[in-house]
Amino acid sequence: MLRAFAIGAAICAISISAFAQNNLVGKWGGSFEFTGGSRDKRPIGVDVEITSVEGDVVKGVARNYAMTCGGEYQIAGKLEGNDLRMASPQTGGGTNDCRFGFRVVVDGTKMTGKIGNYNLTLNKK
Repeated sequence: MLRAFAIGAAICAISISAFAQNNLVGKWGGSFEFTGGSRDKRPIGVDVEITSVEGDVVKGVARNYAMTCGGEYQIAGKLEGNDLRMASPQTGGGTNDCRFGFRVVVDGTKMTGKIGNYNLTLNKK
């Protein structure tokens, strides 16, 4: 009986993990709070489209709407439980020296975390 319960629990955990991975695929949008030279915080838009999740490898494309570092970035990362880390291997932006990456916790249709030192929130579209 205990063995059957353990097997059932393992199957359930795998199913939940597969559902969470498939739920990541799609379009996400939100912003991060940027503090520039002044102390005023202003939201900077970010769109992320996750195109694939294979095992713990996540791939997609992001659009950063910041003035200097704005642009489109190919991103890839790793999903460990609900923790997702993604980054772009290339630099971009107006001066082509900006990096893009973030770390978030996935909670259903919402992701919260950091992009650099700034708070980031993304919601599934």
